[in-house]
Amino acid sequence: MINVHEFNSLWWGNPVGISIEVEDLFLSQEQLLSDETLFDWIEFRVPFGTLPNQKLGPDNGAHLVETQLTYQKNISRLGSCPEGVELVTTTEQIIDFSDFSAFSHERYSKLRLVDSEKLARRYSLLAGRLVEEAPRTCATVFYKSLLVGYVFGRVKEGTAVFDLAVTSKQSQVSGQILYEAAGHLFNQAGAKRMTSSFNAANIGALNAHVRMQCRFIEATSIWLIECNIPRSGE
Repeated sequence: MINVHEFNSLWWGNPVGISIEVEDLFLSQEQLLSDETLFDWIEFRVPFGTLPNQKLGPDNGAHLVETQLTYQKNISRLGSCPEGVELVTTTEQIIDFSDFSAFSHERYSKLRLVDSEKLARRYSLLAGRLVEEAPRTCATVFYKSLLVGYVFGRVKEGTAVFDLAVTSKQSQVSGQILYEAAGHLFNQAGAKRMTSSFNAANIGALNAHVRMQCRFIEATSIWLIECNIPRSGE
């Protein structure tokens, strides 16, 4: 079943769909356009390797844009932050969203009508929501008094969902500090586990999580199909 993706629809300005059913990925353009809600585009998130036998992929125009790796990490014994790392939560300091560096591994950049400014708006909107929802687990990260970036997450029933990590435009150190700092932030907020996912093509993030001894638990294929976005000249 294809549902409305509420957040992406808000960001995009028109209805956007989301599905986690591999069968939906193979619907024809006519079937997708006949839905009661006319989506500009749809995101399909299906377990990696679940395409039907003898199928290379759908023939409805959907494109494979990303493989996401989901991980978990035990953070119950992290203790205090490493020397030189400082976390300042949004209960103490307002985050400057204009300082977010560009999102270089971003599936939505494949869509027509999306540029770096539109992507920046999406993540500023997401970060703002997370700060409003969980100000104690959203923070600015410093290393030896230098700004590194920002981490955003939520803790519920002992598990932290690490929603977003963004390096600062001013940062001159490894982004791994952000991932390590997030674990300490969430642990201090009562979490015993941390979970998140990232683009498998982001080798820097992959190496950082391997060094942190994260346990990878799932791979998800992300497909996008544009249903109602006009082409140039239309």
